[in-house]
Amino acid sequence: VKLTKLKSLMLELISHLAYENDNQMKEILKPALDYFSITYKENLPIQSYAEKCNLSESYFRKIFRETIGMSPINYRNELRFAEAERLYLLYRNIGRVAEEVGFCDEVFFTKLYKKRFGTSIKNIAKLV
Repeated sequence: VKLTKLKSLMLELISHLAYENDNQMKEILKPALDYFSITYKENLPIQSYAEKCNLSESYFRKIFRETIGMSPINYRNELRFAEAERLYLLYRNIGRVAEEVGFCDEVFFTKLYKKRFGTSIKNIAKLV
């Protein structure tokens, strides 16, 4: 009984420490996350986001993936895709949307979007 109770307390402690560590990492990444929200349309190097947190690029990439659950590039693309869906409903022009959210061309944007969501952005208009 004591061993079971000890294991339970240890698991609880580990869970709490992991939660605290996650919150600390999010706080460390906050400057970069804020910077992403205003610069996601630009093709800035990841180093510029790492510098906002006073971290090396390699360590930034590592803790970003561990904390956010995806790479910084994928995170930026997720922000772009969300804005692209909103803009597509307004313009219905994939080329214009791709350019406005920071992709170099329509073909590249369409390919990435389809890879991520398994469907074309044109299909979101049908869902709304």
